[in-house]
Amino acid sequence: MSTTSSSRHALNGSPDDQRDMREYQVHYDGCAYEYNGYRYDCLGDALAYARLMRSRPQQHDPRGPYRRCRDVGAESETSKQHMASLGIELEDGRFCYRGFRYDRLAEAVDYALLEQRRHDTAPRAITP
Repeated sequence: MSTTSSSRHALNGSPDDQRDMREYQVHYDGCAYEYNGYRYDCLGDALAYARLMRSRPQQHDPRGPYRRCRDVGAESETSKQHMASLGIELEDGRFCYRGFRYDRLAEAVDYALLEQRRHDTAPRAITP
């Protein structure tokens, strides 16, 4: 995922970005943006989710799954084999699948399996 420096780093962000961060309670920890317990690489993604949640006031917004500890799911050999079979890689302590980064292995696996099911059920063209 590519990001611009103005949307990537809060310290270099525009005054509008900084205002929006305060308004939507998006925090930058030096590595990632955090909103409601979820972490984002891009400020725009965090703000988009915050805006979406605010547009749904009737919907309860539970805390996200983010925890400040390392996911030990990739420690076992079985987990490593499962990751490899799904195309999930571990980079800089994050689980990566098709350009998306996850803090937890379970989330990367869930998305990879969803994509696999979508691919398996997609209509196929008939060749003459």
